[in-house]
Amino acid sequence: MSAPKFTVAICGGGVAGLATAVSIAHFSPTKDIKVDVYEAKDALAEIGAGVSIWPRPWAVLKAFGLQDDFKKICQNPNISSEPCKALAKIMIPLLIAI
Repeated sequence: MSAPKFTVAICGGGVAGLATAVSIAHFSPTKDIKVDVYEAKDALAEIGAGVSIWPRPWAVLKAFGLQDDFKKICQNPNISSEPCKALAKIMIPLLIAI
């Protein structure tokens, strides 16, 4: 492998930082961009928070080739419950408008 043309420094190993790093590495047509991710914490760990992945972000994960890895660790909520249906009626039109 030849030396990279340039290096991208990403500050933060959260969802956005890691997604940015993966997208640069995955979608770079020449694969000659080095990506360094800097995180203040010593290690990445669960913090006890849940993350909802809606259809558009799921499409991005599929484009990255990560859907199988996520399926192994995800829990599928009961989306047929009344509170979930009510939330979907509010959120889906908002997401489509973006």
